[in-house]
Amino acid sequence: MGPWPRSSRRVLPVLVLATHVLGLAALGATACGGDGGIDDDEAAAVTGTVTYTRSGGIAGVSERVEVALPEGAVTAEPDPRFGDGDGPFHFTLGPDEVLELQRALVAADLEGLRPSYGGGGADFFIDTVTYAGRTVSAGQGSGPDALQELLSLLGGLLGGPPGGAGG
Repeated sequence: MGPWPRSSRRVLPVLVLATHVLGLAALGATACGGDGGIDDDEAAAVTGTVTYTRSGGIAGVSERVEVALPEGAVTAEPDPRFGDGDGPFHFTLGPDEVLELQRALVAADLEGLRPSYGGGGADFFIDTVTYAGRTVSAGQGSGPDALQELLSLLGGLLGGPPGGAGG
């Protein structure tokens, strides 16, 4: 038996591994786009309407989100066949959520992207974002990471206000 009790010998390698994983995740977020290079002024300059749609899947889902920036006014239209079926609902994002969305739009750089990424199959979803006259579509999991982050943020609004707050 070494200088460490048996239970410590099991825990220490796990802690070292966790520390390395967290460090790499932080480095990846900074080096691979994240929002580390986008300042608040650049993000706040993003104004207008951003529209997100999700369509496809085996059930032929059709969903839509529209967000007015910088107000943060959201209209979410989940597919009426799923969920509570109440139809479109409206809420307003808080300032932090608006800034997060504005940063994601800047990071995605829609002007610099191709109009379409990935295909799909009968049971795949196609996510589409339109902003400032530019439309970009991506098959499930396709496209650059920054685009996927934007699509994820917008798709998350189909479930209602972040954190259950809003109006």
